[in-house]
Amino acid sequence: MEHMAPFCVVAAGICWGIIGLFTRQLSAYGLSPLQITFGRALVTAIAMAVVALFRQPRSLAIAPRDIWMFLGTGLGSIVFFNICYFTAIELTTLSVAAILLYTAPSIVMVFSIFLFHERFTRRKGFCLVLAFVGCVLVSGLGMGHVEAAGILAGLGSGFGYASIPFLAAMPWRNMNP
Repeated sequence: MEHMAPFCVVAAGICWGIIGLFTRQLSAYGLSPLQITFGRALVTAIAMAVVALFRQPRSLAIAPRDIWMFLGTGLGSIVFFNICYFTAIELTTLSVAAILLYTAPSIVMVFSIFLFHERFTRRKGFCLVLAFVGCVLVSGLGMGHVEAAGILAGLGSGFGYASIPFLAAMPWRNMNP
């Protein structure tokens, strides 16, 4: 099965890269970002459950004490970021929505400083400024009419996407709520 790994990586990249095209088409048919997110999550959940059922059935078990994290990550991060991303695609261009989604690494850097007390270096600061300037330039802020709701939705998608690893890595992860 290891020989399939490169194929799977390429296939995942292609699927991720064309999601905006499908979203635009589904929006044109009258589906809302919430409906598109629900459909995407449902198809993914069924496909992953079938694969897990045949390959690693024990991976489907969730300890009762971890249900809150499972729901928090799923609803709080993945559903939130998808709804925001699909809304940004509706309100802006595909490229602007994608660029704003990828503010996530910058958000992760900032979160890491406050949550994990990582050092903030000049290099990190320089990269943060470059990323911010790049987002401003690509999004067209200050260059004609840009819908604020689309920019906010795109930034929300980046925030939601950035929160996924933090919910899994937080110190309270192994504690009961």
